[in-house]
Amino acid sequence: MAAGAAGVVALVLGVVIGRASGGDDGDPAAATETATSVPAESTLALETLPPPPRVTTTTVRRTTTTTLLVEERTIDLGAPLAGRAMEIVGATGNAVVRIDVATGATRRIAASMTPDGPPTLIAGADWVVRPSWDPSRPTVVINDDGSTAELESSSGSEVFAAPDGESIWSVEGGVGIEGFRLVERLPSGEPTGDTVVSAGYVSGLDPLGGVIVTAPGGAYRIDGETTERLTSGQLLATSRSTLFVEECDETLTCQHAVVDRTTGARRPLDLTETFGDGVGINASGWWAGSDSMAPAGDAVFVTEYPTGPIQSAQRSGILDLTTGDFVEIPDAEFFQSPMLWSPDGELVMWLGANGLSVYDRTDGTTTVVGGDDPLRFTAFTVRALDAAG
Repeated sequence: MAAGAAGVVALVLGVVIGRASGGDDGDPAAATETATSVPAESTLALETLPPPPRVTTTTVRRTTTTTLLVEERTIDLGAPLAGRAMEIVGATGNAVVRIDVATGATRRIAASMTPDGPPTLIAGADWVVRPSWDPSRPTVVINDDGSTAELESSSGSEVFAAPDGESIWSVEGGVGIEGFRLVERLPSGEPTGDTVVSAGYVSGLDPLGGVIVTAPGGAYRIDGETTERLTSGQLLATSRSTLFVEECDETLTCQHAVVDRTTGARRPLDLTETFGDGVGINASGWWAGSDSMAPAGDAVFVTEYPTGPIQSAQRSGILDLTTGDFVEIPDAEFFQSPMLWSPDGELVMWLGANGLSVYDRTDGTTTVVGGDDPLRFTAFTVRALDAAG
């Protein structure tokens, strides 16, 4: 859905329900009907449903353009980040900082941002959105040239970058208590005219394209062409190749499973020995925009939580989806940010008490980026870069 294309491909999304049976300045700038149990090995044929009719609405917008101070410099990030083909985008109280990790090239764009948003950013190729939790404040798009635009009717915390990084998907209300409207906008704030109305709520982007919608009956993927149910249970995490789900049978006996998205093959994953009884795991992403599954689909970042009367201590770490082994990251125990993967799946990053922190899976070490002069952001995200940047 590139904005520059001659004619934007319409997002026509929808869900069919009812098929189931029952602070510092950061200058350093299948689809299954659940059977009696999850099968040990089977092939899952994902249900494909026709899209509903397209719904077009008129959306009022307000845009502003202001020339702001833009500074450029080069910094040394050191190990384990240096040289990786990725970009770190961070926010402070008065600026957006974009860092090309491979070269250390840093661009600081002075901008006033909402102080009350989640600790995650939404970033495209040349623009950044800092969501807001305050409905009285418009969500602001900050472009790399210093101009800004307001998404006046956006709900703030439900803004996503389109897969091509050239447009914004804004989840907006006004469809009753059990529905949403998805509006595509350019970084200028201008709506493209593509608007979708659906039941349920958007829970994230699908790495294959489209959005993931949670609604009665399970989790669905809608991409403008088809509506596809991914699971009749709970979708915990996803990558381009893998789904990590939890499904329950008719007696409410629940089990985790790993699903191959290409073949539909599913493999149960018994985590009782790993985590014990009375403990559940949260792998759905701590904040919007947090991709908890590694890009290769072989591991997922999880946090324990007690499900019974025994209040066990929470642990956060990486769950191997092949072996079921869990590796705790002690330094991430009290994280208050998204946990984001590097594009190669070797690093996990978060905003720790001491600054931007990186856990290296290859040697089990945690590093505070910048050492004695750490990078401190109030929000951040990570983007993959190709060889050309």
